[in-house]
Amino acid sequence: MMIVNEFWDMVSLLETVLAHNKLEDHESLHNISFFTEQIYKELQLNFPEYGILDNEIENISKLATIHDIGKLFTPYEILNKKGKLTKDEMDIIKKHPLNGANMALKLPKCGKASKLVQYAYNICLYHHERYDGHGYPKGLKSDEIPLCAQVVGLADAYDALISERPYKRKINHGEAVRMIVNGECGSFSPKVILSFIIASMNKTWIEKVSK
Repeated sequence: MMIVNEFWDMVSLLETVLAHNKLEDHESLHNISFFTEQIYKELQLNFPEYGILDNEIENISKLATIHDIGKLFTPYEILNKKGKLTKDEMDIIKKHPLNGANMALKLPKCGKASKLVQYAYNICLYHHERYDGHGYPKGLKSDEIPLCAQVVGLADAYDALISERPYKRKINHGEAVRMIVNGECGSFSPKVILSFIIASMNKTWIEKVSK
């Protein structure tokens, strides 16, 4: 139990570091956790073949907040560039999943925490993989991509659309859902997409993103 507590203390610390370095704000971190949880609950309800447990949803939702910890190694001027990234700059950006996965492996991992570390590793490394194999860093496709990374990847893509960034305007909820469904943020599993559509129509979700 002590190791598990240490694990979550470290995750909380990483969230603070991400916010302090302006890589994520607290609202965005909370949102991604919420979106992940809601999509997972629809997957659990509509696709029992996944065998998703309640504690799995809770743990993965909490870990979704650190999916981008690898960006701590990415130069600030590249992350916040207002113009289009060059190929070399994009190649640097694309290193953040591996950097994040290596950080995840340094989290406390004895006993029950070992499963949590595996979740964190998969989320960090694979959240930019896409269902058709056109993602990065490894070009995995279909169910080669761990489910936790598929869900967090979609939650992250949606959150990026509805958030203002130095290089883009904020997009409204309806337009963001349309873009995700149309594949404008990459390809996602049909089951994950359907779960996202159902979850995104929930009153709580709409109220949250309409503030």
